[in-house]
Amino acid sequence: KNAQLRHPLIQNNASESLFNIKRFEPSQKAIDNLNILQQTSWSINEFVGTISRELLQQRIDKLIGKFELSESKFGFQLNYSDSFPDFSLSQVREWIESMWLASDILQNGSEKFWHAWCFDWRGRMYTCSNLLSPQGDDLARGLLQFSEGLPLDETGWKWLRRAVGRSYLNRPIQELSVFTEDEKTLWDQLQSEFKSKTWKSIDAVFSNERMRSLLHKVLKLVIEDPISAYSVWGEGDIFRKKAEGFQRLALTEAYVTAIEEFEKGTLNPIVSIPVVLDASSNIYQHASCLAQDPEMALAVNVLSNENKSPTDIYQKVADRVAEMWETENPFTSIGLNESEMKEVMKFALNRNAAKKPVMTIGYGSEKFAIVPTFLTHNGQKGGIHEWAMFRTSDKLELTKEEEYELKSKYPEDSDKKERDKIAKSRMIAHPNSVLGKIRDNISRGNHYDVASIIVESYIKAINEVLKGHSVLKSSLGSVRTLITLSQQKEDYVSWELNDGSKIRNIVFEKMEDNPTDPWKGTQAFEGSQFRFSIKLHTDERSSNKEASGLPPNFVHSIDACHMRAFVENFSQEASSKCIWSVHDAFGTHACDINKLLKIIKCEMINLHSEGNLRYWVPSSNSLVAENE
Repeated sequence: KNAQLRHPLIQNNASESLFNIKRFEPSQKAIDNLNILQQTSWSINEFVGTISRELLQQRIDKLIGKFELSESKFGFQLNYSDSFPDFSLSQVREWIESMWLASDILQNGSEKFWHAWCFDWRGRMYTCSNLLSPQGDDLARGLLQFSEGLPLDETGWKWLRRAVGRSYLNRPIQELSVFTEDEKTLWDQLQSEFKSKTWKSIDAVFSNERMRSLLHKVLKLVIEDPISAYSVWGEGDIFRKKAEGFQRLALTEAYVTAIEEFEKGTLNPIVSIPVVLDASSNIYQHASCLAQDPEMALAVNVLSNENKSPTDIYQKVADRVAEMWETENPFTSIGLNESEMKEVMKFALNRNAAKKPVMTIGYGSEKFAIVPTFLTHNGQKGGIHEWAMFRTSDKLELTKEEEYELKSKYPEDSDKKERDKIAKSRMIAHPNSVLGKIRDNISRGNHYDVASIIVESYIKAINEVLKGHSVLKSSLGSVRTLITLSQQKEDYVSWELNDGSKIRNIVFEKMEDNPTDPWKGTQAFEGSQFRFSIKLHTDERSSNKEASGLPPNFVHSIDACHMRAFVENFSQEASSKCIWSVHDAFGTHACDINKLLKIIKCEMINLHSEGNLRYWVPSSNSLVAENE
């Protein structure tokens, strides 16, 4: 209750609430389930805290060492000696704040703490703070464990082993001299088992005495000397977007500690580490059910395939792109040479290249928004990257002197068209970006064009492989058009969820600038004029945002309802109320994972048992019938 005095029940709704617009009306059942999440108590993993502080200090020292102070005619200036920083100062600030908060909790003798939770306007549930949250980054997640430990039973041992095995997929030991050549060969065989990505293959590794012994040796080395064994558990996988290194370290520590206690005679050691299972392409799973597309449901693992192993939708889409390029190679249009072409093909047809467009397109992103995410350090549109200018005629890069001369000749924004006839600014891929692996093997002037062609090809492939998504998107667009043309008072798409919560797809334009009149500053700045502005909310509806956001907003509300139903039933059936909730990722104690899986599946069936779009959006009935 105290948290709700400081944090609204529904976040990201400021503009709408000012104009008395209720985009989300949570039912009492929805609020009750939100309160269940607030009952989960957390504690700090001290082992991960110690190691993460040491590694972050090393990273910061390395970053600071690349700054150089020099004097110029303008005064002192601070230069960065390397091409790109590895991370932004805002990221460093968040990591430091997480560590500070964790340290404060431990020093104050607080054995546990709780998170306050809230909804967004689609009904998704969020912690009010992103620090030390299951919805935070890898560091925040690695520092977290349940304050309540449970003894490992047979089920718990099975799922803890599976979580550890999955986390060490593609992790190397070749750099460490402590391992023999025979052990390194055996590790490669072990990795081959992991790559099938089935629980059965991980179970097989732990059932094989030689493989299990080697894995235990690796895990114990990581815990005994995590800094020396950093290449095994963390290199390339900490302090970056979508990292899992600190979570891997936390799992390793929990497993090794449990094994040591077991070897001392404790058959059911107490474990507090969360075991988390992610949904596979969650937005497409719900879309396949809503569109009642069995082929798509098979592709995204709603339905099981013949060999009972999960389908890799990312590789499936990548394979379709490969088929398209066999017919027509789009890269010839930008003049790639044969060597560049091979590098791009090898990179672009890999599942890792497919993940970004497959997921972001599902969430409503357009091509113009996806392409920059291939080039920035953190995979975000506003991330770190480089700009350079290239001649329009031959794509040759301008020197800094040539660039300065050109901008001096055409200094104003109104001159941009003339300037672009001579040379254009282009984004250059950051070394840590999605395209970073091949950035040095293709000309700098082609970085943006290569990313653009890859994204465009994947958009076409997704529309073919995941047709149900396109059907859902077009159907919702048609419903919105029908409602708009009907000229009824409620000129927006709305729907009611299984738990009685109501959603209204209303989006306002961004806040507008309201500038003051120019004014002169103090005597020291005489002759200079300054302009201040404030941001004002507007009640003008954004037709474009309502249209483009409708499909992902609709599916987000559906998966939020699924999560709330899971929370309700799991809290009733499980032996504890320890729940890890991240929209489409479900976690709890290892010993309760079987129950977790059962409830996830049952609630997915219950959610979609009523039918398709016609059930969820009543105003679509006449349209759907007409289309059918």
